Amino acid sequence: MKLFLLICTAFFTCCITQCSSTKPVEKPVVQKKEVKATVDVLEGWNNVKITVFFEDVSLYILEVYDMKGRKIVDLDRGTILADGEMIFYWDFDSKKLDKGMYVIKVVAENFDDKKTFFKKVQI
Repeated sequence: MKLFLLICTAFFTCCITQCSSTKPVEKPVVQKKEVKATVDVLEGWNNVKITVFFEDVSLYILEVYDMKGRKIVDLDRGTILADGEMIFYWDFDSKKLDKGMYVIKVVAENFDDKKTFFKKVQI
């Protein structure tokens, strides 16, 4: 009987020692994704072609302002499913808008970062 108890005690001691000596689970390191966007503008006769290349962006807003800071038009807003180039057209009404300098504002964000990009355009 003593031998049986000795064997059982040794077995349980071994099991407890092995269980308590396991390494804690390490959390994976997640790197934050930085928002990147490149804005190119091509002025035309009645419209402006705006090309935006998004990288690590999930949401965006595209707006046009005059030089006094007044919003002229909210061109687009939406969700991006993959990195890449998007093309937008701003058809300006020359009867309502004066020729001059305007600012295109692109707000791009993801879960980790939010940035605003500006591009001037002469009409």
